[in-house]
Amino acid sequence: MVSAKSTRRDTDRANAIQSQAEMHKLEEEIREVLKALREAQESEYQIAEVRLHAQKECLGDLYRQLEEEKSELSRRVSGSDAESLMTNVLKRLDQIRKEVTKLKEMEEVAKGFGRTPRGILEEYFHLAIEE
Repeated sequence: MVSAKSTRRDTDRANAIQSQAEMHKLEEEIREVLKALREAQESEYQIAEVRLHAQKECLGDLYRQLEEEKSELSRRVSGSDAESLMTNVLKRLDQIRKEVTKLKEMEEVAKGFGRTPRGILEEYFHLAIEE
């Protein structure tokens, strides 16, 4: 005959085994979530890295063009060519200002893509964000 004590012990063991199995399942779920998060963050990092370096290169090209235009302007101090070159220099400075502003906006990804304004992600990183 099975005693009540024996039945209770068996039930307690079964519950302990079930609890351990649940904890193992939870641990595996957490491990998978963290792995997916790491992969998503690595992907976001790579996107940001490519776009930010491209923006830096764009600015570098603009600064080189500006220096060439200034040099050309300094060689031609009079005439309509000088006026045209001065206009080009001023336009280039304006373009640089706009691109620096763009870079500063892009740098908001340092907070993480989830905290970066949607418009920045869409415009500068070409990411479609679902609502």
